[in-house]
Amino acid sequence: MSTLAEQVVTQLKTDMDNVYDAGYQKGKSEGGGEDYLRLVSSFNIKGLGVFDTEEVVLNLDKLTSFDRCIYVDWGTEGYPNTKVRRLTLNCKLPIINARQAFFHPNVSSGTPDTKVERITLNADFSKCINMLNLISNFSALTVIDGTPLDFSSSTNNGNILDNCTNVEEIRIVPNSIKVNTSVVSAKNLSSESVQSLIDALADLTGQTTQTITFHADVKNELSEEQRAIITSKNWTLA
Repeated sequence: MSTLAEQVVTQLKTDMDNVYDAGYQKGKSEGGGEDYLRLVSSFNIKGLGVFDTEEVVLNLDKLTSFDRCIYVDWGTEGYPNTKVRRLTLNCKLPIINARQAFFHPNVSSGTPDTKVERITLNADFSKCINMLNLISNFSALTVIDGTPLDFSSSTNNGNILDNCTNVEEIRIVPNSIKVNTSVVSAKNLSSESVQSLIDALADLTGQTTQTITFHADVKNELSEEQRAIITSKNWTLA
């Protein structure tokens, strides 16, 4: 027999699906056409400027790869974002690749995304093998929420918040980070976000030492207890 909590979760999921399907059918009846993104396993949008609204919700029932899903190539302008402030992605299947998932050319090129403030990822990353530059060059981004990010299967966590200097909130599944990980650009992480990252470090006692890299300002604010926890898990603090 399922627990009350399990029943509540099941009912919430059913309610959410019903709400989305009702809106989807309404959109079709009003001439919105098919929601083809529900059918794709991967996609590439060259900038959020393709959307003419402040809030974008993408329902991606079949998606399994975030690899460069919103990606502007070096040396190209793509579609500069002028309106989108919140981006939500709802996925039903586990994500297997998230390399440079949300990527704009670096700040020196003059074309970072300066509008998006919040990215909500309702997705299972537990089978994701590559999280390199997960979110890059979103200079206004402050909150990454949704399902806590799970790095359990990732073998590449290079600068997961590259040039995202204003990120304050991010949550990671405890004990899921197993390889070198950098959040060196994120200088404004909240104390809760920092603790989430520390709790996310797997215990590597008896294994190869890995490195967690924080921004210098964040590193300097770490308590002696936090430093001791990092060291006791066989991690190097940088």
